[in-house]
Amino acid sequence: MKLFSMLPQKFTDRIANETGLTLTENYKEPGIISIVIRKNKTGGIDDPTEYLVTPQNCIVIAGTPDKTGIAFSNRATKAGVPEDNIFLLPAGQRLSVNAIIEKILSIQQNILANDNDEDVFIFEDEEESAGPAPVTNRIKVIAVRGFRGGVGTTTITTSLAMLLHENGGKIAVVDLGIPPNAKHHCGNPQFDKKDGFLLAQTEYWDLYVPPAPVWKLNSDKIGPLIDILRKEYRWVVVDFSPQPDYKHIQSVEADKTVVVIDSDVVQSIEPAAIKNALFVYNKAIPDIGTEIVEDILGQNVITIKTDFEGCYAALASGEPAYKKSETIAMGMGKLAAKIQT
Repeated sequence: MKLFSMLPQKFTDRIANETGLTLTENYKEPGIISIVIRKNKTGGIDDPTEYLVTPQNCIVIAGTPDKTGIAFSNRATKAGVPEDNIFLLPAGQRLSVNAIIEKILSIQQNILANDNDEDVFIFEDEEESAGPAPVTNRIKVIAVRGFRGGVGTTTITTSLAMLLHENGGKIAVVDLGIPPNAKHHCGNPQFDKKDGFLLAQTEYWDLYVPPAPVWKLNSDKIGPLIDILRKEYRWVVVDFSPQPDYKHIQSVEADKTVVVIDSDVVQSIEPAAIKNALFVYNKAIPDIGTEIVEDILGQNVITIKTDFEGCYAALASGEPAYKKSETIAMGMGKLAAKIQT
């Protein structure tokens, strides 16, 4: 997903880094997120209309609510920009970059929710058909991995699944952890047998767990299950053990892999060895900042600061940390946006 911004470059760069968006200067590109600003000392424009190609994805900073600012705002509204995306600021009031980032994350989640709509079958007359229907490469299966226990793979798995659940679509979580702990994040449900696995239908998602310890699980049992789940669910999120069997990884054939790291293991990672990887720097500490981790890995990471209070509250209530930790919820918004790009 791309971002067109009229903000000063230092703010634009920070927003792109925090949201995972790729910068573009082509404001006419459909589907991009745009930040459009009324003309001021640092730049901007007099009329926003031309720049509102995808109005629901636009953020409009109309300046002060004087005659010119109100007219600027009204043009944006008429073009289809939601009122919540338009900022009219009293003289002297500042608009924080964090407020813009939060608004962009909200837009990204709306885009993700719309993408979760079921595919629609369109009948075409055989004589008019120009050929086979196009193949869609939608992301469906997401693997979550770590390189040692305790980095938070299950927290990330269940929190991501919770966000996807809130955005609509049927969710499956496959817990291949040692031990399988995802059940503690959805109320410790009861299990029944299905497709060679144990299945618990919870309030948030359907949870699949191997009937025996994962190290005893043959890889030929995993592939067929994932094939079934691809057809039945919009999203399938697989939580792996810290050092999974390579055959298990191959059997899942994930469309995207989320690698969860912390400050203790970051230097032992080889990013190029993991296909389609997105890195989450979890339990981030001040002594090892995002810039250091990105320099070691040679790529961007999603940083989630330590929030023991929120995580403990979630476990105590049998819910995903996403519901109890604002820090984790924001991180999941960024992660979901990256998964879609």
